[in-house]
Amino acid sequence: MKKLRLALILIFICIFGIYFFHNSFAADSTVAKEKGGKITASDKKSSSHPTTEISMTCSECHEVDYDAKSTATRMWINNYKQMTRDEIWKKIADFLPYRQRFVMATVGGSWWNPYPTATTADFTLVPDEHIIICSNEKGTEKLAQLKKNPYVSLVHFEGSIEGPNPPEKRWWKSVQIFGKATMFDSDAKEFEELSKKYVFYRVQSDRAKKRMVMTKIDIERVIYFDSSLMKEGYSPYQLWENPNFKK
Repeated sequence: MKKLRLALILIFICIFGIYFFHNSFAADSTVAKEKGGKITASDKKSSSHPTTEISMTCSECHEVDYDAKSTATRMWINNYKQMTRDEIWKKIADFLPYRQRFVMATVGGSWWNPYPTATTADFTLVPDEHIIICSNEKGTEKLAQLKKNPYVSLVHFEGSIEGPNPPEKRWWKSVQIFGKATMFDSDAKEFEELSKKYVFYRVQSDRAKKRMVMTKIDIERVIYFDSSLMKEGYSPYQLWENPNFKK
């Protein structure tokens, strides 16, 4: 009788154990399916990945390891539809007609002044040459920094801003340009060539020669953002890269 009772108890324990393990595994599987696994920001969606809305990012379902190269922006570029290289460039050129005001960040690299310097300046895009140009006053901090480190980042943006009274239409466009700057004094032939493309309007070209330096930035890549692209099924972030750029 005792053996029978002991056998029944063992059977009960086995059944309970199997039931508990099964439910725990099922719960873990549900969490895994709902939350997703750990990924890096450079990972791309597989063909078997569940369908997601263009407004979603990987971090909503996954734990993501970010680094300086694989940014959140890169995830949008990697995993949502991109336009052709020519289509992106046309969007960029249309967004930057004539002259536009940019914020330009430079880094001098001095140990006593490691901070970047952000300044505003007017730039003119030359679409056929994949360059953007501006004129700078001689002796400015940004020129001193560019001589030490010619690599720059520029941003131009337009759009609606949220506030106490939200706008009727929410929209946003921006370009973030990465490139390498080259500066030309007035005695260089490139100064005259660039000044004609830049078109001075506050300072005449003869005065500009005495006080200005022409700066040409060869564009390495551009991140173009346009919130309206999501309605067309494209990623709002579009990456344009220059295959002819030389560091």
